[in-house]
Amino acid sequence: MSESRVDWSADVRVEIIGREDATRARREQALVEHGVSLPLPHRTAWHRAGIGADSMLLIIRDGTERPTAALAIHCHPSRALPGHAIWRVERLMWRVSDNVRDAAFDAVVDLARSDARVLRLVIELFDRDVAAREKNARALAARGFQRAQVPRTYAETIAIDLDRSVESLFASIHPTARRHVRAIGKHGLEIRTIDDPRSAPRLAALLAETMARTGGSPSAIDWRAVIRLSNTEPALSRLVGLFHREDSSDAALLAFAWGCNQGEYVHYDAAASTRNTSIRAPLAYALAWDLICWGHRSGACWFDFGGITRGHFGADDPLGGISDFKRYFGQSVVAVAEDWVLEPSRIRGAVARALGAGASLFSTVARVGYRDKVDADASR
Repeated sequence: MSESRVDWSADVRVEIIGREDATRARREQALVEHGVSLPLPHRTAWHRAGIGADSMLLIIRDGTERPTAALAIHCHPSRALPGHAIWRVERLMWRVSDNVRDAAFDAVVDLARSDARVLRLVIELFDRDVAAREKNARALAARGFQRAQVPRTYAETIAIDLDRSVESLFASIHPTARRHVRAIGKHGLEIRTIDDPRSAPRLAALLAETMARTGGSPSAIDWRAVIRLSNTEPALSRLVGLFHREDSSDAALLAFAWGCNQGEYVHYDAAASTRNTSIRAPLAYALAWDLICWGHRSGACWFDFGGITRGHFGADDPLGGISDFKRYFGQSVVAVAEDWVLEPSRIRGAVARALGAGASLFSTVARVGYRDKVDADASR
């Protein structure tokens, strides 16, 4: 994407920047100086680190040329229909005037409809302010968007307000969590930032081990890129690990947690730990507390614990144990996210869905066939 153009209306100007170069960086700096908050996936640093898909930045200015809002559209290649794409706006948290909102959403829809390669346009509304989220949702519905029944991200999360002292924050968490945070020193463990790209394979292995315990598949995260981002933008990304002080091998890293600064809030993005250790102590508590303190130092208003389920440990919910862990830090569960979807061309969208369904069926048949073969081989 290398396009840069300007669309005008009576009192609002929409600037579209597709280049991820010095021009975009300068525009972003001006946004920050004018108090316009940008979630991390919308920022240039995210893409310079090699994280995420290609994107374009939309900046909305008022009649005085003052920037009032901005958003990034990410372009993800379609796996169902080669040569086509899914456009996605992540973590959009807007409290803007009606004319700004209308101009921005109209520009996004016009862009998607003018590009024959776009199969779907997805706007992820992410805001704990219900009234603001509903106002944005109504504007999207008026433009033909439909709410996704199952959002890609989590719909609810634990929210911890950070507008108090660290001492008050620590006193507010469960006594068990406080005990586990303090206990790491007794086991010869210490928290350190992870700044060496050679740690990437260990991070991937820890995540795979953790996901296997819950029956999930590990996310395809480029940990070298995350380390690069955390090194160059420590105010925006923090990657911390729990290390055994007396071990210099890769196995010294027993657990990690990654936090992202989204502007108004800090987000607990990913975490993992091993059970292949002689240390019998909960490993995740001290790392979560470190990220909460980082959010407090960053001036964030609240801490987003990265989603929660309604289940508990021992129930049918495979993530119930993780959700119980998060509840030790806070009990305030808030609705935050919903996906809204538009198909610029219903015909292309229908073709993509049909191809996607066929690919899913083929994949299922292949897995079943492979499992049957394994079972047959094992019975011989």
